[in-house]
Amino acid sequence: MRKLTYLLAGLFLTALVWHGAIAAWNIVQKDDGTTAWRNTTGDVGGADIDHPVGSVYLNILVSDLATFGTGGVVSPITRAKITSVRSVLLQDITTANAVFAIFITTDGSGTVSSEVTNTTGPMTITANDGSGTVMGDVDTFTPTSLNTIEQGQAILIQSVGGATLSSNNVTDGAMFTITLERY
Repeated sequence: MRKLTYLLAGLFLTALVWHGAIAAWNIVQKDDGTTAWRNTTGDVGGADIDHPVGSVYLNILVSDLATFGTGGVVSPITRAKITSVRSVLLQDITTANAVFAIFITTDGSGTVSSEVTNTTGPMTITANDGSGTVMGDVDTFTPTSLNTIEQGQAILIQSVGGATLSSNNVTDGAMFTITLERY
């Protein structure tokens, strides 16, 4: 009876290991060190598709907040939503707010969609009623509509201008980190 129990336990463990190995076949580590889930059924062109595991983070620099300044980046993944836009100021804002419009292009020619929005309006970095907002301040914008994106589409962030800036900065603008989540 003991030998039969050991045999059944061994077969059970072998089955678990074998099934676990099959599930792991679709997870790959890419050359840049990131991990992706590979869809081996292929896309329309017949190539395998790598889907990132977890969130994807993209960075955009907008270097001019006082006039119209724009920065952009291209989405490397398909079927994603912009779930968060975080900014860090690279210069002081003294009296007027910095306001940003966020757009997604609809095609490769640069045609833009409607503005990515949330319930409160465009992304605004408040100048704290004249007392100043300093370099290094972090702000967050959480889009709620018009925030889906496909691979190859660009995300554009544009300063609508008008921010009053301190003149004693080493660098200018704001750096944005965009979080993409697959849906």
